[in-house]
Amino acid sequence: MEPLPSPGRRRALRVLACGALLAALPAACGRRPGPPAAGPARAVVPLAALDGGARVRVTLLGRPVEVRREGDAVVATSLRCTHWGCDVRWDAASSRYLCACHDGVLDAEGRPMLGPVTKPLVRYPAAVEGDSVVVRAPAPTPARGGA
Repeated sequence: MEPLPSPGRRRALRVLACGALLAALPAACGRRPGPPAAGPARAVVPLAALDGGARVRVTLLGRPVEVRREGDAVVATSLRCTHWGCDVRWDAASSRYLCACHDGVLDAEGRPMLGPVTKPLVRYPAAVEGDSVVVRAPAPTPARGGA
């Protein structure tokens, strides 16, 4: 029969196990650490697809981005929470973005309202070119009026 590990060894094993758990936590919560995945650095959305308040989801450099109209302008907003990088979703019933990772709530402009989120969602350059909206990455800028 093999003897039990010493108390010092048990403590070291516990510390290693906790470290491994903490390292895996962001991936389990939907965060994708590291450099962005490969993918297009621009997306084209037909302008007509944004009629009636529609929100169109595209992917730029492997990251989800929402394109919508805001008055006469077009806006492209990252759908990644600025707290941990989890995906957020638009909730039409409350007119807010919701992040399931930590119950974060952001207003319709992407500014933090509740939860641990302290920075607004990132905006990407978007412009109307003919009958389309062209969204480009990188060079994101924070939403106006954020913390």
